[in-house]
Amino acid sequence: MAGLVFMLLYSTGLIGLLATGFTLRYWSHVLVDGQIWISLAYSLLLGSASLGASLALALALQAALGARCGRAHCAACCFADGDPPLVAALLSVQMLGNAGLLSRWPTQPD
Repeated sequence: MAGLVFMLLYSTGLIGLLATGFTLRYWSHVLVDGQIWISLAYSLLLGSASLGASLALALALQAALGARCGRAHCAACCFADGDPPLVAALLSVQMLGNAGLLSRWPTQPD
């Protein structure tokens, strides 16, 4: 959380070595830049493709093995309870890490 607050304050010019006061100039440059929108669209495409592939595989397995698994199938479903926190943690690392999307946004115009 502290990193997000620091990034927000730094990108609006409120803190930092070259801070001159509140400005949305840097955000406007990012939103106008076409490369950011291409990157976001590419991420959405990759996410949709992986979601579609996993959904198709899950539905195929359910159709093929659903009636035969019985109680073992119910026990196997409990293992998926840990997936959402794991996905959230990996997303946070990818977005906020040194090579993440937020670190690639320019803080000063070119």
